Amino acid sequence: MGERADVWVKVIRPHLLVAPATTLDFGGGSGEVAKRLSLAFDYETAISDVLHWSRYAEIPFYLSKDNRVAAADRSFKQVVALTVFHHADNVSALVSEAFRLADKRVLFIESVTNSILEFKYGSWIDWFYNRVIHYMGEESKKINVPCNFLPASGWEQRVWELTGLQPTVSKALGIFQNLNPEFHHLFVYDKAPES
Repeated sequence: MGERADVWVKVIRPHLLVAPATTLDFGGGSGEVAKRLSLAFDYETAISDVLHWSRYAEIPFYLSKDNRVAAADRSFKQVVALTVFHHADNVSALVSEAFRLADKRVLFIESVTNSILEFKYGSWIDWFYNRVIHYMGEESKKINVPCNFLPASGWEQRVWELTGLQPTVSKALGIFQNLNPEFHHLFVYDKAPES
């Protein structure tokens, strides 16, 4: 997980807000990305996820239940979500929650598919990666794999329908993880200041 977190941070680094910026690692799992962000950028970081399995007790944790996080609107300057949304049963609710929590920026990377063949391949890879490589025996701890993949334009459409925002950055990343050979895409959204 550490090597994967290093890759994620390298990819998102040019698109992060200048410190100080409170940062929520939305769907942050083990906390590896949040830890690296706090060390490399001196961010005050927090993690939210459906299970509390963070390795870092010093990083605040927010339980995500029914696609809601117990934090006020705009609680964090930026929200980072790395291949999280396609794991939700209710994608729109989870995307809306990420944008609710962000004050200035939402940055996310998603797995994308552009054809039925890519969808089938991506679905199999996602299942294999999350249910075999990262096997959890206890059913309640297994990562949800509903295979809610979209093309990049589909993610942009979904966010626009929910928020009225267009991305300031929309960038194909290709396949950059050997253990998870899915096509990935980076999206950066900037929110208007509160009036």
